[in-house]
Formats: sequence, structure tokens, C-alpha cells
Amino acid sequence: MIGLHESAESANGFFGHVSTNILGRIVDLGELQARVNNIFSYARAVDGFNGRHPTFDDFIQAYVNMNIHPEAADGLITATKRRVAKFSEE
Repeated sequence: MIGLHESAESANGFFGHVSTNILGRIVDLGELQARVNNIFSYARAVDGFNGRHPTFDDFIQAYVNMNIHPEAADGLITATKRRVAKFSEE
């Protein structure tokens, strides 16, 4: 199975420049994966429920799990930091 990184790379020849819309969907996907990672221990009945918002490090780990390299996509780190900042405003 081809990962997201490889698909984008083959389509464009590089993964550097992505549209704002695609970037937003990648951040959404990262958030979903980070939330799943955060409740994994609960789902296995190892720990209690952890319903906290994902941290920046949680997002980075989620991207790594999905074989997405945040440093290779222009604006992904900045967009991720904006998303994490929104959580602190809530």
C-alpha cells in the first residue's frame, strides 16, 4: 500500500508544496490519529480514559505513525501549531 507521502510525491514530483485545503485535511487526519493514540490504552483496558486534547508532540507522533514527514510539507508544522493553539482557547 502506498502511503500518503509517496502518493503525493509521485503525483507532484515532490511533497513540498501542498494546497491549504489539503494541508487542513492532513492536520485533521493527524488530529484523528493523535486522539486514537491517546485512547489506545483505555481501549485495551490498561489505563483510564484520557480525553485531553492532543499536544503538538501527539500530532508529530501521529504523522510519524502515518508515514507523513511534517518537515517535508510546507506549512504543516505551522498549521499544526495553530490547531494546538485553538485547543488552549477552548
